[in-house]
Amino acid sequence: MIKQSWMKRKQLLEHDFAVTGWALSILPEIRYDVRVNLDSDKKMTIERVTTKLHVDPIPNSNVANIEIDMQLISFGKNLEIFRIKQ
Repeated sequence: MIKQSWMKRKQLLEHDFAVTGWALSILPEIRYDVRVNLDSDKKMTIERVTTKLHVDPIPNSNVANIEIDMQLISFGKNLEIFRIKQ
């Protein structure tokens, strides 16, 4: 019953920010689910959200883009360390 209800609403509820929140959760049950179910599509979703959060609404120089790239690399490295240490 619960799975059927989820499948009906999945497209509306499983958006980029929800997937990122799931992947960054510290709850043990969810950490296990992330370990089992985090795939390349979900990693790309996390990267999209991270980019949205770090991009200046009106970037006006190449320097801004370089800083964003560095922040994304740093976030990715820290996320991987977090996943490994659980």
